[in-house]
Amino acid sequence: MDTERRAGREVLVLPERTLVLWRDPTELLRDNPAALIINRVSYDSMVASPSEARYMSSPPHIARVRIYTPNGEVETELIIDGLTRTKFAADHKGQILQAAPNMKFDQIRVVDITDDLLKDESIVPEKERQKNQTSLTLIQYLRAVIPWTVEHQAIAPERIAGHLINSWRGMVGDDLAAKFPALAALSFIANQNIDISTERGFRKSLAEQERFIVDEKSEEKERLEKALCDIAEIIRKSGLLRGIVAESAYSLIGTKSAVIGGSEGAQKEIFGLLHSHSFESKLRREYLNRLAEAERVRIEFSRALQETFARLSASLPGNESERSEARRALNDISLNIEQTLQIITAGSPMKKSNEIKVDLNRQILKRYYHGLTKKGTLTQDEKMLINNLGGHTNLEETKLPGMAEDIRTAATILRQSRQWQDNLRNGLDNMVNRGVGKDTIEQALASMSQRQETVLSAATEGALSERARLLQKTVAEFQEKVGREILQFEIGQIVATVMEEELKTTKDLYLQKRLVTIIIEDRNVDATDKAAVTRWIQGFRALDAHVQKEVLQGSIPMAAAIRMHKVRQSLDRPPEAKPPEAVPVPTVPFQLIEDYPQISPEEIKHRRIERNIERLQREVIEAHLEPAIRILATLDLAAEEVPLPVKKILGDAVRIIEKLRSGHPDVVRVMDKDYNNLLEETARLRSMIATIQRQQADRDTYSGQNS
Repeated sequence: MDTERRAGREVLVLPERTLVLWRDPTELLRDNPAALIINRVSYDSMVASPSEARYMSSPPHIARVRIYTPNGEVETELIIDGLTRTKFAADHKGQILQAAPNMKFDQIRVVDITDDLLKDESIVPEKERQKNQTSLTLIQYLRAVIPWTVEHQAIAPERIAGHLINSWRGMVGDDLAAKFPALAALSFIANQNIDISTERGFRKSLAEQERFIVDEKSEEKERLEKALCDIAEIIRKSGLLRGIVAESAYSLIGTKSAVIGGSEGAQKEIFGLLHSHSFESKLRREYLNRLAEAERVRIEFSRALQETFARLSASLPGNESERSEARRALNDISLNIEQTLQIITAGSPMKKSNEIKVDLNRQILKRYYHGLTKKGTLTQDEKMLINNLGGHTNLEETKLPGMAEDIRTAATILRQSRQWQDNLRNGLDNMVNRGVGKDTIEQALASMSQRQETVLSAATEGALSERARLLQKTVAEFQEKVGREILQFEIGQIVATVMEEELKTTKDLYLQKRLVTIIIEDRNVDATDKAAVTRWIQGFRALDAHVQKEVLQGSIPMAAAIRMHKVRQSLDRPPEAKPPEAVPVPTVPFQLIEDYPQISPEEIKHRRIERNIERLQREVIEAHLEPAIRILATLDLAAEEVPLPVKKILGDAVRIIEKLRSGHPDVVRVMDKDYNNLLEETARLRSMIATIQRQQADRDTYSGQNS
């Protein structure tokens, strides 16, 4: 068959055959309901300018097609091209048109091109060709009609959908069409998980389907699979999106279009959907052995679906998605009958479906949480957390353990924080009397309440885990703060008692506050032990004033100060009286004894003081230098990584330390300058020695040669 270029692509050109027939347009329209979907531009053009030449030069083309009816197989004439012209003629049958008074539409010319189509291998492949074949099969007719249908892009999806719905019963028979209608077939093909890109891929998808209808026989499955393959082929060759074709089919059902048989045809399609395997499984699950009640439910669903499709048949944005959700709910085996009906009858099936999904997910999470915790009754916090984390339309089963554990942890932290809040509120006066500030308590209560709200509003695992951790941290921080204030108050009381006289002489609270801080920070004393704190304060009282000042300023620790104090006490203590020792009789002349140096008591005391001062200085240096050395030893830095300002500080420290150690005035200068000069001088001297040695060797060699 020849082709020509139209609208930028190759299309078939039907030859004019001598087999010209005259047909009643009304009868043609009855057998070709797809003609009711008209090309509005062409139709309006005919209305504006009817011309006999328009129809005589391009009459509709028909083909003989075998179809199956309840009375058996019959042959009928189906239109290949010219549906809109046939509709125009049927609409104006018996009318006298002012612009063409001689034109009559009682009979119109048509051209039968069956023989040409039978010879086209793209329409009748060799494997389908039958001996002495005189008419097309339904699938062959659909192949032939595609190129002419897709020429009109605006109406192509609806016409293809209409052709497929009207052809389906002829493909599978009335018995299967009643259980698995064209609407179900198009819905199956429209599923994006089904591969229809190739026949091989589609057959693989079909093989993965366990069954299409309840109590399916192998012969029935074969019939359905063949018909589904034929429909997939037509959609594939049309170049139309399968979802759009399916939506067009549902639109025809919703409007009860005459294209598919009006209200009766729409009802058959919908009732067929309610015999699908998935919906039938729902009915049997809930109405087992209650067949009469199950059929009543099926009828109720049929009415609900008709109303829903009719309401959503208008081409408004979003209606396609709403119709799709109603269909999905019908086949969703996880939904019970009541939930399915709620979605179908809802003003927005998508919204209601999401609500039901969320509720189902919450129930799943709740059951899992019950199994994990073995609790009979959940707290309000647990219920709220389950509602939040389960409030998603998709809930992965693998995430349930982590979600349940996060909820349990968060609920525990919430309970503990609320208990501590109650303790603060109920013991407010007691806390204040123990030294806790009211502002601290108010801040703690407000901060914890705020943190608790954020935990209860968390909608994801990550958010819940992080917010629960922050709540726990907030509780710990305020518990520490309250405990510190109580401890400060108790130590302050001890300070005030032990140092009552000293504190009377000054109105400044610095001394008391500073002592409290030092005691708490001193690692050598247990600040919670009142006896130990008392001993510490008493030890501080015994220190000299200037040593007390050093302690208050943080220059020396209390332990070193006490050691210094003990040394000074030993220096000021008079020497213990000892009984005089017996003086041995000298064995040398008396005059020699007089030559021995005599040490006075004052000299002995002076030497003892020097030794004690030396020990005291050693203790002070050890107290300051040992911690610094330990800290510096932990630094793993190369010399080039130390900044210049820090190097200057280290140099100053080295000067002081080396001066104390060896009395050298500036060892840093020696290392930085003198040492480098010595290195240079050493290098110069080595060079000179090497030169002299070479010269001496040369002279020896020369002398040897002249000897």
